[in-house]
Amino acid sequence: MEIIDKKPLFIFEMANNHMGNVEHGLKIIREVHKVSKNFDFNFAFKFQYRNLDTFIHPDYKDRMDLKYVKRFSETKLTEEEFLVLKKEAEKLGFVTMCTPFDEVSVDLVAKHNYDVLKVASCSSTDWPLLEKIASTDKPVIISTGGTKLEEFYGAPKQEIRDYALRWRISGSAGSSSAQSDRSVQAEISKSNRRIFHARGARQY
Repeated sequence: MEIIDKKPLFIFEMANNHMGNVEHGLKIIREVHKVSKNFDFNFAFKFQYRNLDTFIHPDYKDRMDLKYVKRFSETKLTEEEFLVLKKEAEKLGFVTMCTPFDEVSVDLVAKHNYDVLKVASCSSTDWPLLEKIASTDKPVIISTGGTKLEEFYGAPKQEIRDYALRWRISGSAGSSSAQSDRSVQAEISKSNRRIFHARGARQY
């Protein structure tokens, strides 16, 4: 993908840091732009989409004693509000990325025409979700977390044209773990799909 192939890509994670407030989200994007604009890298802003009507089980929607239910419920944005943030990121020159956590959200990400879809490590073997993502024909970055390489062999029926595996890699250059990591990357490079980026990075 030309938009991120030529330079290193740094991703700024919005997640729920907008606090459910568009103005606060806009301030974050603008402040990050101020401190990053003079560096010769590609920078992306990444958002997260969840369809809370189906993402949270009906029996738990009012359980504000559960921190994730409370967080997602209190920071919910409308489709229009997400678009305001996305358009500001685009205006300031950021690559736009989004992590959909369910199939309904994949449709919304495609509708909003994000540059890249990002798969969270917790979804890296969620094949129904990956099948849906593959159908968008968008470039995809997949965080692997602690997922084993062989777990990726059950590939989606629809091939993802451009994708990247973000593997967590550790160990010094001469260690057995580092040698194992190089073997992992060698196996990835043998894939019959085009991989434009496969290197160690922290999980997020």
